Amino acid sequence: KQSFLTKKGLVKLIQFKKCREENNLPEIEYISAQSQEAILVAFDIPEKQRKLRNWLRAMLKKLGLRMIQKSVWFGKVKIPEAFIGDLRRLKLLDYVEIFAITRTGTLKKID
Repeated sequence: KQSFLTKKGLVKLIQFKKCREENNLPEIEYISAQSQEAILVAFDIPEKQRKLRNWLRAMLKKLGLRMIQKSVWFGKVKIPEAFIGDLRRLKLLDYVEIFAITRTGTLKKID
């Protein structure tokens, strides 16, 4: 099955690539593995760092997490060390929390 980008999607892709290059954002395809353990990633990145916030959302999606709210993501994946290293390099660790969930509660509906 082939997929095509809409004009709006193509514009967003070009903007994202330009932003990534201008801000020296990683272009890494992180190696993500499924996990039995659920994780929750929550972040609160200041508005003035919007480009980093958008980069983080794109990476979380690529890792296989699903958005619950704009700044809360859920999935059953292992977070790669390289991703944590990039968060550190981009000085985002103070804004990001990663939780292991041992009881899913209402999130079991998402799985």
